[in-house]
Amino acid sequence: MKIEDELIYQHYANWRLEHSELIDFVEKSDSSIKHTFEYVLPVVEYLYNDLIDNKEYGQEEHGIFEFGFNYLVYMYGEVDYILKEFCKNDYKKLESIGKTINLMFHVLEFEQRILENDQYNEEDLEKIIDLEKEIQYYIEKCENAPLELFNKVDKVSLEVFQNAKEDFESIASIYAEIAINLDINE
Repeated sequence: MKIEDELIYQHYANWRLEHSELIDFVEKSDSSIKHTFEYVLPVVEYLYNDLIDNKEYGQEEHGIFEFGFNYLVYMYGEVDYILKEFCKNDYKKLESIGKTINLMFHVLEFEQRILENDQYNEEDLEKIIDLEKEIQYYIEKCENAPLELFNKVDKVSLEVFQNAKEDFESIASIYAEIAINLDINE
């Protein structure tokens, strides 16, 4: 492994330490925010620890680690921003809007998938961006979105992915499969 590849493991250890309070809160929370990280964090942590013990640790494991770590940095950054800017550092308020935050994360994944795939049209992207704006409105007020908005996200995302003749698999579900393959019991 190249030295620049090894640096990411040092960055992970530093990031984990620097954000330990928020990470611990999310892990112990009853909020649905926890579901976003439920498998990603254990897989990344497992691979971080496995690097030392596993002589066969290779590019596949490194790629899974790197993607998962970058995902964690971005998503925890979003949670931290919401906590500070909209929930005024009140963890209880953050926890209370967990479902809406999780909904936003799903919409952001849909949006990213659309941007990466040329099978989608501009109209589909606009629909997803409009949903993002609607959800953002409630997050900025530190309130849960109404059930109708959750239903609307389901309807629009199903329609968009059917139009593109593509199945959507979330990052969380991909990492759940990886956790099963690695025999990680969380």
